[in-house]
Amino acid sequence: MKDFSIPIYFVGAVIKHAAERGCNVKRLLQRARISPRLIGENQVLVSAEQFTRLQSVTMRELEDEMLGYSAYPSKLGQWSAVCHWLISCKTLGQALKRYCLFYDMVEYGLKPSLQKESERAYLKFAPRVGEIEPLDPYVYELSMYTAHRLICWLTETRQPVEAVTFDYPQPNHAKEYRRMFLGTNPEFESSECSLVFKRKLLELPMVQTPDTLKTFLSDPLYYTC
Repeated sequence: MKDFSIPIYFVGAVIKHAAERGCNVKRLLQRARISPRLIGENQVLVSAEQFTRLQSVTMRELEDEMLGYSAYPSKLGQWSAVCHWLISCKTLGQALKRYCLFYDMVEYGLKPSLQKESERAYLKFAPRVGEIEPLDPYVYELSMYTAHRLICWLTETRQPVEAVTFDYPQPNHAKEYRRMFLGTNPEFESSECSLVFKRKLLELPMVQTPDTLKTFLSDPLYYTC
């Protein structure tokens, strides 16, 4: 899965707040081997390796895992910390409860919640009180894609979600959402942003270990669903 391409929109989204935070955007792009001249060219694609490197170096430069999109920086290491906390869980349901509890302790950004209704479970994402609103769609794209990838990896389930909903209008790059969520048709202008899956999937056992977690965290392209 390391040979797929990423639209230039996502490159622009990663560096959107870099300049205002004092970063040298041209240098960030060069470190990821992306030509600055490509920014603004709608049909351009970059490699997944280039994109993930840009995302990593920009997060480190900003010292913010949310890339400047939230009211306050998301400290480096939060993603690693939550993954280490989840790895000892026995089932997906237990892992998602911990996932939500972890981010409930974070003051800014999105607040995930797990809700169950009849035969469906919903992992919902909403701005917390005091956050800048409305949050940019990239906040949801980043958070929900990352959560979906984590669910796939923890259970080795390639397509756990049945639906993906967003509470904002359909963006110009909406076709990319199908790739991000493995063919699932996204619903826009919904009442909420959520990953929807069968409730029985919460009973799936965790198949990963602390050893496999090391690879998952060290290589962003190691497991992309």
